[in-house]
Amino acid sequence: MSTLDFFMVTPNKDQSNNALMEGEGEPPSPVTILANDPEIEVGLEIECEYQKEDSLQNNEQSVLIIGYADRGTYGLTTWLVDSKAKEYVTFSDIYAAFHPISMQIMNFTPKDNAATRYIAVGFSNSEIHVLKMNEDGSPESSTGLGSLQNDYIRHTDAVMDLSWNRNITNVLASGSADKTVIVWDMNTSSAAARLECFSEKVQSVKWHPIEAQSLLTGCCDGFVKLFDGRTPGINKSWGFEGEINRIMWNKFEPLHFFASTGKGMVHYVDIRATNSIWNLNAHTSAVGGLALSSYCKDMLVTGSQDETAKVWDLKDDSPSLLSEFRIGKIHVISACPDSPYVFATGGANPENPCYVFDVRDPVNVVKPFRERQIAQQQPDSTPSSFDMMDLASALP
Repeated sequence: MSTLDFFMVTPNKDQSNNALMEGEGEPPSPVTILANDPEIEVGLEIECEYQKEDSLQNNEQSVLIIGYADRGTYGLTTWLVDSKAKEYVTFSDIYAAFHPISMQIMNFTPKDNAATRYIAVGFSNSEIHVLKMNEDGSPESSTGLGSLQNDYIRHTDAVMDLSWNRNITNVLASGSADKTVIVWDMNTSSAAARLECFSEKVQSVKWHPIEAQSLLTGCCDGFVKLFDGRTPGINKSWGFEGEINRIMWNKFEPLHFFASTGKGMVHYVDIRATNSIWNLNAHTSAVGGLALSSYCKDMLVTGSQDETAKVWDLKDDSPSLLSEFRIGKIHVISACPDSPYVFATGGANPENPCYVFDVRDPVNVVKPFRERQIAQQQPDSTPSSFDMMDLASALP
């Protein structure tokens, strides 16, 4: 699986190419095709930063950075996409020596330097490279922080996932097929700590959106583990049947997380408890895609190797299926932070491996949410009901 990252800029308006899809009207067609190469296999993580609050209405353009594997050729391609006008253009391409597997966009201020945007890319050969990004959103191949490594602590196998700590902005975590997690200090481009208490490859890592010291990990041995950086030798774990493919904190309920597995299951857990709140048999194959709507608290979208994306209503902790999209094999799915109904997928569909789609069509998806309050808080803001002591008390 490769990777992709997506965020917003306001580029020159003359950069466009009306080469995407036919049809007009609101809401947009449920599937917008962003790629058309049967040999490209992409994954997707959305990291959106908007320069206007109503960017979709103002027809702003987005930048998608794709890590791809194409018939033995690897690289990062940058696309400029206008989802409202249904246009896109490729304006940057950087070749890589190895397969890019994971990606993370970061905003931080390097020591003795100005604040800027960087992109970290994890490769199949165990390396992590951090590149500086241009104002137009494209990565620079010859600048940045270079490779994250030191003589004693480094990965020895593919880097499966990356997670940037938004609260301590020089900190990055990486999970690897070498059965370890490494916490990196990007000010020194070196490892600060390594976690080795895993019996299989670590496929997913996520820093908590509020608690800077709390790191969640998902492993192929079926265990999700919660670590406190102040006491890294102690963790709390939950075991599930099958490999853990994806983990995700619930930004609306910060003491809860989701975990998807290779058995097609999605589990929802309160970290203060030992058992799941609910266990959902969501798909017939591995669930690699897992995303909450940015502002609809109860809307969950899942994507699977069974070639479907599904929209779920989680009201009252009782998941119900609202809609199903047949897209092709999906590795990952994410929500656009500026729109509650726009999602994107990446996978291995022979016809179109990458999609951006709006779940407002069919209309039965939106109807249950129309009378519910749409959360207006920023995704990383602290909910008023969040007790900062509860997270620490969840650990042994």
